[in-house]
Amino acid sequence: MRPQWFLVESAGSGCETDTPEIPYDQMWDDDQYWIPLLLAKQPFVGRADFRQEGEVFHPKKWWFGLPCNSP
Repeated sequence: MRPQWFLVESAGSGCETDTPEIPYDQMWDDDQYWIPLLLAKQPFVGRADFRQEGEVFHPKKWWFGLPCNSP
């Protein structure tokens, strides 16, 4: 697997509270679940399993949630 980097533009005036426009349609299917948690600085745990078909990785199963000791 090779990482691919995306430039994320801010949707507003450049303040920290602006929500970035993230190209989820160009990313792996599980990213739409954990990236919002990361951007919200919310602690989380999770797992994503993929299966490889040639050069393409397809999601097999994934889960993300709050840790047991989270408020």
